[in-house]
Amino acid sequence: MNTEQEAYRISSIKVEGLFGMFDHEIPLNMDERITIVYGENGIGKTMVFRIVHAFLKRQFWDLKEIPFKKLRLVFSNGISIYVENHGRLLASINREISDSILIDLEGHQNLLLDYLMTNVRIDHGGLLKQLRNFVKYVGAMQPIQGDFFELKQLLSDAVESFIQVANFATLGSVLNALTPFEYTFRTFFKLEFSENYIDQLQKILVRIQGFFIETNRLFITENGKMPNEVFFTKYTNSVDHLSADLATRIQAARDKYAAETERLEKSFVKRLSSGKIKLNYEIGELKVLAQEIRVAYQELVDLGLMSEEEPPVDLDISDDLPHEAFATMGVGLHDMKEKLSLYHELEIQVRLLLTIINERRFSFKKLEVNPQKGFVFMDSQGHELSATHLSSGEQHELVLLYNLIFNTPPGSLVMLDEPELSLHVAWQMEFLKDMREIIALRKFDLLVATHSPSIINGEWDLTVPLKGQIAHA
Repeated sequence: MNTEQEAYRISSIKVEGLFGMFDHEIPLNMDERITIVYGENGIGKTMVFRIVHAFLKRQFWDLKEIPFKKLRLVFSNGISIYVENHGRLLASINREISDSILIDLEGHQNLLLDYLMTNVRIDHGGLLKQLRNFVKYVGAMQPIQGDFFELKQLLSDAVESFIQVANFATLGSVLNALTPFEYTFRTFFKLEFSENYIDQLQKILVRIQGFFIETNRLFITENGKMPNEVFFTKYTNSVDHLSADLATRIQAARDKYAAETERLEKSFVKRLSSGKIKLNYEIGELKVLAQEIRVAYQELVDLGLMSEEEPPVDLDISDDLPHEAFATMGVGLHDMKEKLSLYHELEIQVRLLLTIINERRFSFKKLEVNPQKGFVFMDSQGHELSATHLSSGEQHELVLLYNLIFNTPPGSLVMLDEPELSLHVAWQMEFLKDMREIIALRKFDLLVATHSPSIINGEWDLTVPLKGQIAHA
């Protein structure tokens, strides 16, 4: 992890006025990179995670829906961000009241993001009503070419994105999409903002990635719209989804391997005569290099990342190999080693996943990796199983571990809700050991909410209790 990522690690989280009742402050363990919060049901553990996640993702509409007064984030470089929530629910679509989130960058003046909220929740019908009102407004100001539906097709995606998400990335794109209606759109929605201070906040937030892993981990939902304007929700088994993701990653590594093979083969003769690469190999060096490649290749085969074909280079180095062939053989072996290194990161990730799952989790099944299928599950008799044959606990563990190992960038803050779901006590007690190994590899910070003493496993120095202290009036 680079120095900039270290500087923008979150070191403290404080939420005030949660539900109008609670103040919670969570100092994060910066050395261990693991912090565990616990408390009785209804104290707001999950809601604190949602507040932080919505802010880091710049989902201000979601943030304004949560009943809290203030959020403070402190970073490892001393910078603090304060958020005050003055959101109000509006009863009338035509009532022009501006809600606001106040964001105070320490050392800078306050940033006030004002935007008009015209409904408690803007569904598709509410959006169309807004667009109709806007079209009528624009129509009174300047001519419009085409009918309403053409204008709606042009503007709906951008307007919907802004109203429902209100994030900085879409703000500029909305105004661009509304050209030549930019001035009238600003007037209609009474939108005022300071681009300078938005840029300052954006520069901080782009350095932080927050991930909230909720309790519903076994299915992925995807919303869509059919040509007849009917909306639908598609549910995909998370294990199947991640299996396909792994197959895609393996194929990407194989594509890089093939491209590098082609590049090295085309430049082989030129490199031999360039005088810039090592050519003076001894027979002992060639044998050592060949053995290293043989071991590395076999490890990739054993992990399921390579097929069981023989390596595309002769690894049998005979003592009577002509001396004039040493240079050619040496360059070929060096090229092979370089190509195999393209699998290095994926190899480490897959090895860690298989180690945890097969050595510490699955007792009656085995996880294997296949370049085409991704995950392959086998029972104790050697019969292949589908993902649906895994228990709820086995699926929960696989989904959680895979996402942490493969999908969590360095420097991220991962907020994990109730890792104990569906897990046997023995598995829960392995949780911290697993997390330390994964964090050592991926370099992220983990904030956990739990009800299980087995997850804590005696390491109370990592914990922060959330109590029922009453928020100040």
